[in-house]
Amino acid sequence: AGYTYSRTTQDFVSLQNPNAAYVNSKGESGGRRHNLKLSGTYTLPWQVVLGANVTMQSGLPITRTWAINACSTSITTNCLRQATTVNAETRGSVELPRLTIADARIGRFFKVGANRIDVSMDVYNLSNANTTYSVRTNTGLTAVREGGLVTNPAVNIASFLSPTGVLGPRIVRFNVTYSFSGK
Repeated sequence: AGYTYSRTTQDFVSLQNPNAAYVNSKGESGGRRHNLKLSGTYTLPWQVVLGANVTMQSGLPITRTWAINACSTSITTNCLRQATTVNAETRGSVELPRLTIADARIGRFFKVGANRIDVSMDVYNLSNANTTYSVRTNTGLTAVREGGLVTNPAVNIASFLSPTGVLGPRIVRFNVTYSFSGK
């Protein structure tokens, strides 16, 4: 078992820009605050092996951002000399959902002379959770296509909090391992 508590805060980014002293400065800017991992393996009678791995992580703090365009001949208002991105909210003002993953293994091993055969089954994401662990943080719209295929029509969706990473589905894997000299 292992547990990690972490907290990363930021007070200032830069004193050159007034935004740095307000919106772009204070707040949570680190990773997941709580990380817990439990792992175990047990050998039952008749060479049956059970194993489990559970990982729990608190939600990732994120910050909404706003992109400001650079002024040009076509963009003359609400622009800056140089394009920049600023935080639209205090750092870490939104937290993604907790990420919990449980994996399990069941198997049996057989002695064949001095050698050994292991037969096992692994189940990843046992609860089949579909937790979102990564999102877009920018403000505005993003064009997406079903399946990511360029042949599908583009649909504009709100960028902020639209998923870019979702926990994969439950996966079952069957394994056969042959070990020489019984080790």
